[in-house]
Amino acid sequence: MRLLREIGELQESIDQLIQQLNNTQIIHQDLLNNKSRLEMDLSIKTNSIYIDREKCLGLRKTFPMNPSLIAPV
Repeated sequence: MRLLREIGELQESIDQLIQQLNNTQIIHQDLLNNKSRLEMDLSIKTNSIYIDREKCLGLRKTFPMNPSLIAPV
């Protein structure tokens, strides 16, 4: 009887470990997806900053930024 009880306990432990493994794998996949999404966002933002600095900053400097220099509408 004692061996049967131990077998049952071991099977429960194995089932719990399998469930934990499945949950951990799901969480790991979610983390990888989040990492990929964040890397893509960072790449887009880095490109946007590059475009702003290299392409737009020169143009922006040619326009007056002082509100007193702008004619009233």
